Amino acid sequence: MKSAIPNVLTIAGVDPSGGAGIVADVKAISAQRAYACAVVAALTAQNTCAVTGVLAIEPAFVRQQLDALFADVRIDALKIGMLGERIVMAHAKDRRADGGFAAAGSGIIDFGHFVRSLRGAGFDGPLVAHGLTEAEAPAVAAFLQRLIAGEAAP
Repeated sequence: MKSAIPNVLTIAGVDPSGGAGIVADVKAISAQRAYACAVVAALTAQNTCAVTGVLAIEPAFVRQQLDALFADVRIDALKIGMLGERIVMAHAKDRRADGGFAAAGSGIIDFGHFVRSLRGAGFDGPLVAHGLTEAEAPAVAAFLQRLIAGEAAP
């Protein structure tokens, strides 16, 4: 039996230089022999050195793109990048001193400052932890829940 090619959706901005955003995501997804689908959430004026402008797509139109896609295409995986001018989700990823990634709360990132900065910017959305082992997930979830509730000082 022939297996289906996975469909991967990227929701991101368009980087005209091709080094980031949807253009880079499509290249990366295709290199993994998956079919790339894309929803445009922002347009950027940028080159390989700097971003000089961002034009966010209206949220209602982003939703319209998603609705049209989900009505017709099976999505097996999702990659979310730039979503416009508002923060709609934040990654809770930590770093080790050597620069490698670590589970949230186990590295050198000051998560108290991170959460306070997000709140200061008006963000009250989800913190997404990913790339965890099954063993790390419960401790990271508990750490983030305590931190958000104001009970934990990392």
